[in-house]
Amino acid sequence: MKTDNKDFGGAASLSPQITTAAARDRLVKFRARPEPVYAPAPKGTIRADLKRLGERTRENQIRQMNQTLYLASGAMRRDRLRAVNKGRAKASFNSRTQSHER
Repeated sequence: MKTDNKDFGGAASLSPQITTAAARDRLVKFRARPEPVYAPAPKGTIRADLKRLGERTRENQIRQMNQTLYLASGAMRRDRLRAVNKGRAKASFNSRTQSHER
């Protein structure tokens, strides 16, 4: 469908570009690959310090996760007990009141 309107600059007559998986795969296949760079590992006390820091960080993360799970577990228990006991006192009160009125 070709239009004679000059405002669009012929954009209506161009076919749209369709992206396909094959075109994407072709671009990915020919993507520039990074060159490996030699990075020597630290030695001596620097290596020990880095290892200790990594272990300390991991232990802190584990401790934080345990604390979060513990708090969530407690909150779930508390919410369950509230849901189970909701209205129990009122029902007990109402039954005692009705038995005394008779």
